[in-house]
Amino acid sequence: MLKKLNRCDIYVGLWCLYMLQGVIYSKGIINQSLQLVMLLWGLIISVNFFKFKMPPILKSTLLLLGMYILYGCLNLIFNEGIEKVPNYLYLQNSLNSLIPILLFYYFTKNKWLTSNRIRIYLPFFIIICILLYYKNATTVLEDSNKEEITNNVGYMFTSLIPLLLFYSKKTLLQYSLLIIIVLFIFMGMKRGAILIGVGCIIILFYANYRNSSKWSKLFIVFLFVMAIVAIIYFINYMMNNSAYFALRVEQSLDGNTSGRDFIYSNLWNALISETNIFYFFFGRGANSTINIIGYFAHQDWLETFCNNGLLGVFILFRFFYVFGKSVWLSKKYFPVMMFFSFLILFFASFSKTMFSMSIQNLNICQSLLLGYFTYWLSQAFQKKKISEMD
Repeated sequence: MLKKLNRCDIYVGLWCLYMLQGVIYSKGIINQSLQLVMLLWGLIISVNFFKFKMPPILKSTLLLLGMYILYGCLNLIFNEGIEKVPNYLYLQNSLNSLIPILLFYYFTKNKWLTSNRIRIYLPFFIIICILLYYKNATTVLEDSNKEEITNNVGYMFTSLIPLLLFYSKKTLLQYSLLIIIVLFIFMGMKRGAILIGVGCIIILFYANYRNSSKWSKLFIVFLFVMAIVAIIYFINYMMNNSAYFALRVEQSLDGNTSGRDFIYSNLWNALISETNIFYFFFGRGANSTINIIGYFAHQDWLETFCNNGLLGVFILFRFFYVFGKSVWLSKKYFPVMMFFSFLILFFASFSKTMFSMSIQNLNICQSLLLGYFTYWLSQAFQKKKISEMD
């Protein structure tokens, strides 16, 4: 357990309280104060990064953040706002998503964020995700008068999976937590989250297989087979007992994309028929997809192309290129389980850009791990090998 609280613990605690707005306290002055404290803390620390040579991921993060701040500020100054989409939301989401990466790098550098800390944080993150899942379900059900709905919190559960590899020496606990996470991913009935979750689970099992002795490998294979059987049983149970789940499966098999084909085709047609060269290269500004078709793109690349133009797409691509390249380079220096945790983090984060809004909605688990791995990779280039997770 934590013998002494440090700055990272306080920051994570503030984030946990902030996420629980509407669950344990009403939205208002409390969550606004928490956010202000965290943003000011992050901005003060971020300024210091310009004083030394930064790892490539941090440079890409700051470039992306700078773009979002510019477009967010222009949106605040010149746009009147859109119904149900406050003017400040674009800037707020961008700051909340990317600034924590810099802070967690800083915390890791100062030995406040360690592998042991991450193992302690994970159960709290799971509890918070469960509370948010039921809060979101209750709110949506009340507003829609439906008996079952898809739950976007399913995506948050997928981001917990890379943290499970920090329990590589506590197999029983690791798989117990995995069962809880998988259960909520499937219960959320968000097809993108389910696909990403299944991919993450396959990588996790392969990581455990690679890191096991000969006889342990047989046990891992047995667990994997049992997991597949359990998933099939759960799907069969839900098909027989949940009309909505059965409908979602049927829609998937029929190629129903919940309106995304309409959104994508209309946005794409708007882009390729664009005659204003300025809009093509620099975009129409924050939340422009709402102005074009009345919806967000539900896909990062189209959203970025509309909002920030071809330049924005290049900056976003550069971020994920550097991210992916860093994962590849870490294979040479990181312990096996640390590399696979980094790989799952990249897979989950990049995959979500194809299904939903990812880059401006990174949660604390993703930013924590990205800052943590970025620091240790920068150290690995100097020391040639590290063993932080051992």
